[in-house]
Formats: sequence, structure tokens, C-alpha cells
Amino acid sequence: MRDDQIPNDSKSYDSKKNRHMEELNNLYQETLHRKPDSETIIRNLPLLKNDKITIAELKQNIYESQEYFERIILDKDNIPKSELKKHKKFVCDLYKDLFYRKPDKRGLKLCELLLASGHMTKKELRDKLSTSDEKYVVRQAKIYDYAD
Repeated sequence: MRDDQIPNDSKSYDSKKNRHMEELNNLYQETLHRKPDSETIIRNLPLLKNDKITIAELKQNIYESQEYFERIILDKDNIPKSELKKHKKFVCDLYKDLFYRKPDKRGLKLCELLLASGHMTKKELRDKLSTSDEKYVVRQAKIYDYAD
């Protein structure tokens, strides 16, 4: 079938799909400095095509994402692994002291990034974790244990 024989709505669909794909690519390059992965394309292209989400809404979702925080705000791609490892023992000891456990992988990674990037000092991190919801629960559990 030649292009001039394709129904107009099919051409329109392909044109719209291409436009949305270009917008998605541009958005990811602009915000995360990378191309969208296949999962992102599969999830978001139909939403864009059917006007269920806008590029502005996707942009806001990216700004609120963990990836944006780590990659762009903390600039994790430019922090040497050796710099991250310098903070591992401190973070592990802090979790043991405050929560009586080892940090989960995500918590360890985030704390290392915050310290290595200079976004938090060790004192600021300790203060922040000391007032966290988890610390409150641990504190309440200890009070309850002592009451028995």
C-alpha cells in the first residue's frame, strides 16, 4: 500500500506517535541527560497519544523522581566510587546506632551520595535520621520494651 492509499487517520496516528516520541526524547535529554528507556516509552507513549498525560506532567514526575535527585541534584555520575566508599562505614555505624540494623541498599546509597556530594554533613545526616519516622518507631518500641 502506497502512502497516498493509507487512511488519513493512520497517517495522523503515526504523525502523532512520532511527535510524541520526539517530545519524550527531548524531555529525557533535557532533564535526565539520557534517552528514555524502553519501559518509559511503552508506559508513556500511549498516555501521551491518548491525552492522558502531558509533557509538563511527565516533566514534573521526572523532577520528583529518585533518579533526577541522584543523577542531577546530587550529580552522582561525577562522584568517584572511592569517594562514596569513604562514607560507608559512617553510614553503617549510624544506622546501627540509631535503628539497630544495617542500612538497606537504597538508604546506604542515598546517604553516601548526600555526604560525598556535600549536600549534607555527617552531623546534618545524623540529625535528620534522628528525627525520622523510623527513629520515632524505634524509640517507642524501646519504651514499650522497658515498660514490661
